[in-house]
Amino acid sequence: MSLESRIRNQIERTGPLTVLDFMTQALYDPEYGYYTTKVPIGRSGDYITAPEMTQVFGEVIALWLIDVWQKAGQPTPFHLVEIGPGRGTMMTDILRTLQSLKIPLHELTVHLIEVSPLLKELQKTTLSAYSASLYWHEDLTTLPPDQGFCLMIANEFWDALPIQQYVKIKKDWVERRIGIENDQLIFVPEESTLLQETCPSMPSLAAQISHHLKTCGGTALFLDYGYDQPDAVGDTLQALKNHHPQSPLINAGQADLTHHVDFQRLKALFEENELNVHGTVPQGEFLKSIGLELRTEKLCEQAKPEQQGTLQTAAMRLTHPSHMGTLFKVLCVVDGSALKPAGF
Repeated sequence: MSLESRIRNQIERTGPLTVLDFMTQALYDPEYGYYTTKVPIGRSGDYITAPEMTQVFGEVIALWLIDVWQKAGQPTPFHLVEIGPGRGTMMTDILRTLQSLKIPLHELTVHLIEVSPLLKELQKTTLSAYSASLYWHEDLTTLPPDQGFCLMIANEFWDALPIQQYVKIKKDWVERRIGIENDQLIFVPEESTLLQETCPSMPSLAAQISHHLKTCGGTALFLDYGYDQPDAVGDTLQALKNHHPQSPLINAGQADLTHHVDFQRLKALFEENELNVHGTVPQGEFLKSIGLELRTEKLCEQAKPEQQGTLQTAAMRLTHPSHMGTLFKVLCVVDGSALKPAGF
């Protein structure tokens, strides 16, 4: 039985599913979930993330992390945490950069938060060349508290968390659900003049991250697409398959489902957990300020013409306002120290 068949049977038995239940099954079901059973990233997958576009992305993030570590007094031991490391591409670029700059990898432990068994095996292969001690976790709850200073990074993590949607019917907000009509999955109700989204898992995750940073000391950097204005309304749920948009209601478990991150809410949660919050700033502005264009130019000096074009195109896509430069935002949270991170 396919996941869609199982969802249809469930709707027929118990009534329309909430958007939250639908997304949770489609993305994280142990047998059929998109993130638990597929390798979604890359040209052979359904979408390409910033680290897959150019090595420069991971390299300048590494330089940013080194700057944070140096401003904190180069504490040892220290540990690096990546939430949702994908194919391990960004972590590979980070570790290569740390190694080339003689950062003491023997004092570093690396912790990767990953739910996908397939991606975990890819990451193990990709990262096997580096001497840092590597550990995998299914969630943040098993991160050890005794690894020293923490540098945490997550690229396109928050957008993949299941959301609830509410539509306004007359004067009431009603949770949006998914039902069946004419043998097709449909949203119920189908139409609304106003729609709001919430992410139920965001508060607990922000609290776990905050607790870890306050216990260990350190900084977390988040890059994701979303909005940073109060009381935003609108439907941001979207699906990608084979690099093309499609309806979120077809190919359950076979397509990437994401939404725009509510950075206003995320910032408020970290502030409630007594962290210092910096940002958001547009991704393009941030990457330029930490050297993406300069590093791209340096690589182009040594590259073949076709490689130069690839590097330049990637830099443009990551920074230009008409591509990822403004839609993607960057947020930094810091434990109680007075650290002023670069780019903010």
